[in-house]
Amino acid sequence: FQIAKWCKEAGFFVTAMSPKDGPLREKFREAGIPLVVDPLVVTGHPSFTAFAQEFDCVIASTIFGAPVIRAAGSADIPHLWWIHEGRVAEHYLSKDSALREALAMADLIVTPDTRSSQVYQPFIDRPVRVLSYGIPDPSAKVQPAPRSETKPIGFLLLGTIENRKGQQLLLEALRKLSDDVLQKTRFRIVGRAHDPAITEEIKRAGQKSSYLSYEDGVSPDAALALIRDTDVMLCASWDETGPLILMEALALGKPILSSNVGAVAEYLFPEAEGLFFSPGDADALARGIVRMALEPKLRDRLSRNARRSYEKYFSFENFAENFVNLLMEAISSRKERRVTDKARAA
Repeated sequence: FQIAKWCKEAGFFVTAMSPKDGPLREKFREAGIPLVVDPLVVTGHPSFTAFAQEFDCVIASTIFGAPVIRAAGSADIPHLWWIHEGRVAEHYLSKDSALREALAMADLIVTPDTRSSQVYQPFIDRPVRVLSYGIPDPSAKVQPAPRSETKPIGFLLLGTIENRKGQQLLLEALRKLSDDVLQKTRFRIVGRAHDPAITEEIKRAGQKSSYLSYEDGVSPDAALALIRDTDVMLCASWDETGPLILMEALALGKPILSSNVGAVAEYLFPEAEGLFFSPGDADALARGIVRMALEPKLRDRLSRNARRSYEKYFSFENFAENFVNLLMEAISSRKERRVTDKARAA
């Protein structure tokens, strides 16, 4: 939605299409962006192709947009495939030959981080382009909150409750901490329960301790308030392409302790802009927690650099400009191919 809104404000005529209706409908309406809800979008139906031919470029924004890419390519319509899925895509690629064929025919494939690009590169003969996410500045939505120096150091892990998000890794790391560290810290896990078994494990752990709490999923505005109020933002994921919550935390000046996956770990300098550990390494996560809890100078340094890191790497303005440049590249490369094909035919 944000990139569609930015493009419209920059003078582009933008139309959004989706196979299902959803909560963003009202935002598209308020922004004056036409929204077409039609299940045929992802079926390769000729009606979609006929409609798409009225536009200069088609964008598919998920790996499940393969039918859109095939339809656009077959009709000689410039297109860009903006794929958000990281290593989770390996499962679909191993099972779906039509998906692999769509990758091979795409004009331009873009992923948010280098590790994700390496998942798709073996299936195409052109470089997969990497463009990190950018997010609108969230600081205008939340007012700064003063912190009491006598409170324990707060850590927040925010995200859907599922294996790849690493909540169980955090529980394992907490079991490795000394009582002295636990007395100085508080941990909050917040997220919708995608995996009931993991959710129950978190709830049981919280009931047995005074330093851990669990809360079900919250609204985006409430999530920003939680990030504002925490002292340290955690990410223990096994697989990410962002994550966006860390970008929001950086924008709000929060130190981050994260597994080194996704664009944030790819761009930030360890020790200066963030603290990182290998995915699945509970010992390293525990050591990071100890450092964040007992080294106020480390927290202060990361906090001072956080906002600058957001502005340098993840501002929405930079992302939008680079995204539009890729759109123009997709359009021009398709036009050049048409000229070349005509010359060969002559």
